[in-house]
Amino acid sequence: MSDLFNIEGVQSSSPVVETDRLKEIRLERENNTLLEKRNRLLREIEELELKWNSLNNDVSSTESQKEEDELIMDLIKKASQTGGNNDDAPDDPPDELVEFDDFAYSTLPLRDWSIRHEYLRKFYPYIQVLSPHSTLTLHYIDAKPQVLKSLSFVIQHSTLFEFEVAILLRSKDNIYSVYDLKLTKTSNNRFNTLLISIADHFSQTKNINGFLYTLNACFESITKRHSTFKELYQRYVSDDFESRHSIYNNTVHLPPIQLTWDIVFDPHDGLYSQLTVNSQFNSTFKEMLEFYGLKKSIALLLENIDNVSSP
Repeated sequence: MSDLFNIEGVQSSSPVVETDRLKEIRLERENNTLLEKRNRLLREIEELELKWNSLNNDVSSTESQKEEDELIMDLIKKASQTGGNNDDAPDDPPDELVEFDDFAYSTLPLRDWSIRHEYLRKFYPYIQVLSPHSTLTLHYIDAKPQVLKSLSFVIQHSTLFEFEVAILLRSKDNIYSVYDLKLTKTSNNRFNTLLISIADHFSQTKNINGFLYTLNACFESITKRHSTFKELYQRYVSDDFESRHSIYNNTVHLPPIQLTWDIVFDPHDGLYSQLTVNSQFNSTFKEMLEFYGLKKSIALLLENIDNVSSP
């Protein structure tokens, strides 16, 4: 019976083989569809990048640009109203305080880099911002394509530090948040341990404002330490300070006292200074430091050194 259906030149195929072939065709079609969708998204990204670059180069202010500028100006207004070191700030408190949204302000992607530079100079005077660059890039988040805004620049002080900064901003409900923050230290000096600990913490917390603030405060502390050492050394030892000390020194010898000033960063306590002197004088020094401050405490300690008993 089987010979009746065995037609010469025709090979029969099983239903299983046909099913596998259909699956292969279906997967191939789905793959082609995904490729077309991907290519379409890439074209849209290119169009967005062109549009973004056009907006960057457009000197006329759009409504969006005005809104961003107004937010930044509100921030500066609030800072001037509440800043304790602003000599031009009004004596009386303002009638209305600007509501401050730290989340929004800390990540607002202002288009105009010249305005960014101006604000950075106001708030972080010891930091230079170089080689700014802004792009739109396509990323896959949870297997879904999403456009992220990329900001990159270099921050430095000519002698103490240099970092490459790369920020990815993610937009959701018209609010930008930091999706990723990379801080790469490209300088190399005796502040490496301190600077790396600062960069590691703020990379993990994705807090670019905290990083810039701490870096600026770090430089303030370093320069204050150096100038104080110089003043004390010239007062109690000699004028030959610069040839014996550099900005990297954390100790100064004021015979018979050796003053140590360490600058420390802790993720919980932030940036702070640790001041100590020789162990036999340190407990007395700590007590005076709380009441008199550093310079007065050193003066009193040197004047009464013979009366300070060793432990």
